[in-house]
Amino acid sequence: MLGFSDLSISILLLGLVGLTWGQNIKIKLSARDLAPGDAIWGPPDPYVKVGYAIGSNSFVNIGKTSVQHTHNPVWDQTFDFQYVEVLDQRLQFEVVEDDLFFDDKYGTVHISTADILFAPGKVLERNFGKGVLIIQNVA
Repeated sequence: MLGFSDLSISILLLGLVGLTWGQNIKIKLSARDLAPGDAIWGPPDPYVKVGYAIGSNSFVNIGKTSVQHTHNPVWDQTFDFQYVEVLDQRLQFEVVEDDLFFDDKYGTVHISTADILFAPGKVLERNFGKGVLIIQNVA
């Protein structure tokens, strides 16, 4: 499993071989057309968990942000990444509805940091079954 020590070792190795960090990727997340939440409690209370991985390593959870009572959430947290061309950097976004007793998973989106960096108009949209995740590069 990729831990902070593995990430630190990767950074150190890049420095030793003379590679530098590439472009900064700063993303904001939103979604649209989320499926209805519980009929009793009204609109969903969605949150998104963000994970990061290099190569075939497991995803490390690097953040979570939530909003309440909306089918079209705009999460206010910004996530920062450095794009390094020689690394296979991947992001995972898991959209979940926050429920009183147990949460309902809407879906998961996997994407490479290169896809975000080179997206037309700096915006990517990915359908995850119960809605659409919008990933915007604001760097």
